[in-house]
Amino acid sequence: MLIPCPECKQQISEDAPSCPKCGRPITDEEAREAVAAKQEEAREAVAAKQKDLRVTGYAIVAVVVIFLLVLVFASRPPSPDEDVPRLSTPTRGPKIEAWVMAQQFVKGQLRAPSTASFGSVFGDYQDPDEHVTALGDGRYQVVGWVDAENAFGAKVRSDFLCILRELSNEEWRCEQVSVTGR
Repeated sequence: MLIPCPECKQQISEDAPSCPKCGRPITDEEAREAVAAKQEEAREAVAAKQKDLRVTGYAIVAVVVIFLLVLVFASRPPSPDEDVPRLSTPTRGPKIEAWVMAQQFVKGQLRAPSTASFGSVFGDYQDPDEHVTALGDGRYQVVGWVDAENAFGAKVRSDFLCILRELSNEEWRCEQVSVTGR
């Protein structure tokens, strides 16, 4: 093991009889004390690293426990006694079905139907309850807009009007559809 020379602090072997740099003689007692001091420093360094690792380990365990608690409480269904505000989601009903079918009939009038966009919940949402009017006798009027590419490949917004009739549970007939540019 290397120890520092008591005189010049040059690192020398613990077995060296004298310092090769300054020539100071090293006694066996000085060598043993220097080795013991080095070993104590090494033990303290190991203990400090172990303490750091324990603290890091506790922190990781705490983060995992908090994550699991959040996961458990966020994913559990509310009890019937809890008063939880809920977002209203459209249920499958005649107005929703009329809205979806009108989109299909409007796409049939477009030059590039695959590019058609009727909005989304993340931006300019068109609420079927506001855009679909029940006319009676299974007939519905749907008014809205569609973004689609024109003959030149430019995306343009056009207004549409569609009048359709529900013939049966899954069958609809388009009575009138018109798509006009803005």
